[in-house]
Amino acid sequence: MVGFAVLINKAVLFLEIRMMSAWRKVFVCMLFCACILLCDARAEELCGDVNDANKTIINVMGGEYRITNNVWRGTSSQCLSVVPNSTFFSVIRTTHDSNIVVAYPSIICGRHFGGENTKNSGMPIKISDIAAVPVDWSTDVNHAKGVWNTAFEAWFSPKGGTIPEGGAELMVWLNKKGSIIMPAGGEKKATITVAGTQWNVYFDSQQRRWRYIAYERAKPSVVATFDLKDFINDAVSRGYLENSWYLDSMEAGFEIIQDGHGLTNRLFSASVTGRDANQTPTK
Repeated sequence: MVGFAVLINKAVLFLEIRMMSAWRKVFVCMLFCACILLCDARAEELCGDVNDANKTIINVMGGEYRITNNVWRGTSSQCLSVVPNSTFFSVIRTTHDSNIVVAYPSIICGRHFGGENTKNSGMPIKISDIAAVPVDWSTDVNHAKGVWNTAFEAWFSPKGGTIPEGGAELMVWLNKKGSIIMPAGGEKKATITVAGTQWNVYFDSQQRRWRYIAYERAKPSVVATFDLKDFINDAVSRGYLENSWYLDSMEAGFEIIQDGHGLTNRLFSASVTGRDANQTPTK
């Protein structure tokens, strides 16, 4: 209710400004801008390199999500601006200059690589028990520099809540910049339609300890609303996923090769519904 009241007050202030004389508008706008700056002061910075992986993680939205700086390879560093009572984060500084992915700043729900679970995630859950996995995602990459992609990621393991050894990584790419960043596997396997748009399908099982599946949007976008279950069903039908495996976690962010300054996650939400409305996590 407090947030709603703030919005109402801002709307009233906007209307009042339109009715003021010119000099009063300038004065009030200065106060209004000062208020915005104070509100932005709530943002926190997450900074680090590959040695700070366990120190650059913050719980947001009361622990229902977790944002991680996630520089996981190389010697470069990175800083995020994070607003803890939201799902917002933005890349504000980096020194990335590589020819392979070195960082994946992202927001997480669930149990990533056997780590601590987020609140009310509904995961891990067996694929065969999933009814729906609605995802809403909004980003801003219009002024972002460097070489990167915008990628959602879901992790699956044979036992549930563990390291995905022998399981799978399923990615949904919305956008990318730079010719050197491509889904693993190289060759496109198929094109499917999900959520009213076309996606190119990639698969690779040779280069890592788990299967890699990627769905790249044929027409790049900065927003997405989809049911992950549609992608899961397609992957199962191709033999890429097994119905007996577990969905452990979902993440959304940016794989960065070079720079990445300006990449922004505006909004993210993801949830899991079991076939039984009263179902608790499978494990």
